[in-house]
Amino acid sequence: MLRKWTEKELHIESMSWQDYDAYASEVFSRFSGQFNLESFRFIPPHNERLSSLVSFTTWGHKSKPVLICLGGVANVARRFDYLASDLSSHYHVVCPDWLGRGLSDWLAPDVNYDLNAYVQQIRQLIAHLNVPSVSILGSSMGATVALEIIGQDSSLIDALILNDTGPFIDASTRSRRATTLAQEYVFRTPGDMLRKLGASQKHDGPIPQSVRLHNAHALTRWSNEKGGRIYRHDPRAMLSYQIAAMLDVDQWAKWASVICPVLVIRGMESNVFSLETLERMRSKPAMSVMHVPLTGHTPALADPHHIEWIKDWLTHAELPEKEFCALNT
Repeated sequence: MLRKWTEKELHIESMSWQDYDAYASEVFSRFSGQFNLESFRFIPPHNERLSSLVSFTTWGHKSKPVLICLGGVANVARRFDYLASDLSSHYHVVCPDWLGRGLSDWLAPDVNYDLNAYVQQIRQLIAHLNVPSVSILGSSMGATVALEIIGQDSSLIDALILNDTGPFIDASTRSRRATTLAQEYVFRTPGDMLRKLGASQKHDGPIPQSVRLHNAHALTRWSNEKGGRIYRHDPRAMLSYQIAAMLDVDQWAKWASVICPVLVIRGMESNVFSLETLERMRSKPAMSVMHVPLTGHTPALADPHHIEWIKDWLTHAELPEKEFCALNT
């Protein structure tokens, strides 16, 4: 499918925006007609007048079990295209854009981007889907939100996949990442964008250039005002995260509330999800562990081999826990 772009792919430093757009269109065409773009109106808990539209993609028939995929603090819904496409024959996969990211509305100035807002966003999404319970795959902040939901109502989640995040993340680790995320960039050329994003996403693992370009394109938008591509998010959301990152994430009490089967995915070179945290988590029954080599924080979950392991675990989540290494294809 991408054979005619091989030379361009190898010489992306010299690629023009016109070539980049054509290549991105070809990459995205793989998913044409496979998903629906939907939305619902988020109502802030303390100010019903300031509602915001939340955008999400849906894959697979609504009669199938629901799997909600939640990305990290700077991720957008379409980061999960590869995973959702491959799982859509077995699941109704729902991938929301966080408030202030992707195609979702930005919050009004007097509404905070905080953990409570994101938890309420997903609880309202579950209510909008009109299902009693769901499975959740959470990457980074998405995992933190999922654990918070379980702490409030464990009956809402049937199965939980934590992608390179556990119940504890120390503040020093969070602050380093938050400082990078809070910076604004204007990407003047495709090479500049993929070089800088590649540096910030170097821990995603040995993923193909087409996947990296797909994720970069979904994460950014063209700005005539700036004369380049910029991040597709509200800068205030990243600044709010920078403030929140001054504190540890400590959800051990929430972890104690988990009663559903759990699959923990850990990048074997992760600088966020420590082995000490993983070892402490092992006291939980019905927890399986998937180790991803040559990968840090967070595995992109676009590799067909990794997706097949996830599908197998979801299908047999009620079976005894197991631990395995998911090699790259």
